[in-house]
Amino acid sequence: MEYKKFLQNLKQLREEKGISMKKMGEFLGVSYIQYGNIEAGRSGFKVPDLFSVCKALKVHPNTYLKGIWKG
Repeated sequence: MEYKKFLQNLKQLREEKGISMKKMGEFLGVSYIQYGNIEAGRSGFKVPDLFSVCKALKVHPNTYLKGIWKG
């Protein structure tokens, strides 16, 4: 999986859904600044966060990971 593509998908889906970075931070229990760092790749992204993000964006994890996972 390419981490850069993973983060690009995250930002793209968030923007398509019209969800602010502040709101995503609330879903993950972090500040919008911390969330911005996650989206920019300056801070780690944990697997449990993936499920929170998918729930917030109302997408299945498979949809989110499409085009990234090579296996």
